Amino acid sequence: MRALAPLLLFFGCSGEIGATPVFDLAPPSDIATVIDAPTGSPVDARSQPPPTTDLAPPDPCASLQCDDGDGCTTDSCAAGMCAHADTGVCNQPLIRDGAWNDVAATPSGWLSARIAASSDLVVEVNGSEVARFAAANLLYVRVFVDPALHHWWVVGQSGTTGRTALYSDVLTGAADIGPSFGQQCVALGWDGAHVIAYGMPSGDHYFRVTLDPATGAQLSSQTFPCTATSQGWLDVSPAADASQDVLLWTDSHRTVTLAGITMDLPTTRNGFTVGQPVAGPPQVPGVFGTTPTSLFIGRMPALWPHLAALDNGTFVVSTPLVGGSCIFEIFDPNHLPAYQ
Repeated sequence: MRALAPLLLFFGCSGEIGATPVFDLAPPSDIATVIDAPTGSPVDARSQPPPTTDLAPPDPCASLQCDDGDGCTTDSCAAGMCAHADTGVCNQPLIRDGAWNDVAATPSGWLSARIAASSDLVVEVNGSEVARFAAANLLYVRVFVDPALHHWWVVGQSGTTGRTALYSDVLTGAADIGPSFGQQCVALGWDGAHVIAYGMPSGDHYFRVTLDPATGAQLSSQTFPCTATSQGWLDVSPAADASQDVLLWTDSHRTVTLAGITMDLPTTRNGFTVGQPVAGPPQVPGVFGTTPTSLFIGRMPALWPHLAALDNGTFVVSTPLVGGSCIFEIFDPNHLPAYQ
C-alpha cells in the first residue's frame, strides 16, 4: 500500500483550517516604548544609550572637617588637604596720642597707661578709658595689676617735681613716694603679699616702698646701694625678703640677641621677647620661642616696647612711636607676622 503524504493543517487568525499564517515579530510595547522624564514624551527604548557603569571618584574633601574654630583664619580644602589662611583681622593696632606708655595683664584683659599729648595720665582697660589725671606731666610710666585684689597701679617720674608719683584706683590723686630721675627709673611688682614700688634718684642708690594692696598706704621704705648706672630697671621681681629681689638693670641687660635678632631694651613674658630695633625697617622685632617676628611693620620708628601676656594665650605689645603717638596691639602667637 502507498504511504500517505503528511497533512499540514494551517490555522489562521480566524481559526479556519487552511488560512495563511501571520507572525507578529514586534517586541511588546512595554519594552519598546519608555517615557522620557524631562519631556514626558514616549521614546523608543532601543534608541537610548546603554546605562553607564562609570562613577565619579569620591571628593577627598567631603569627609574632612576643615573648620579650625579660629576666627583669625579662612578655612578651605583642596585635594584632601585642609588650608587655613590668615585673614589679618586679628592683629589690629589701637593708636592713641601721647608718648610714654606701658601695658599689663588683668583678669579681664589688659590695662594700659600713657602720657597723652595734653600731659594727662590716661588709664585704659581693654582700650576704654577708666581714669584720667589732668596735667600729670609724667616723663616715664610703669603699670601693674596686683594678683590678689586686682587693683591697678601706675608709677611715674614727675616732670614738674622730679619726684616719683604713684596712682591707683584705691587712691585719690597722686601719692609722692620719693625722688626719681631718668628713664627706667621707676618700677612696680608684687612680693607675694604687697605691692612694691621702686624709684632711683641717682646712679648710686634706689629706694623700695612696700604698699598695702587694699589702701595704697606706705607700710615701709628702704634704701639700697647700686652700682653706677645711667638708667634703672627693665624689669623687677620682688621677694618677701628685699635682699632677694631680682632686678633686671637696664645697663647690664640693654641688648639681647635671640634667633639671630638683636634687640635693645628687651621685655620678656611667657616665652615672648620684644625689643627696640637696632637696625632695619620701622618695626618692633620679637622672638616667640625660637620664631622671629616683626610687629608694627611700616610704622614710624618705635622706642622701648612693653609686653603683657594675657590669660587667653595672647600678648599685648605697646610702644611709643617717634612723632608723638602710642600704639597698642594684641598678637596671637599662632598668627605672628613674619620677620622682615
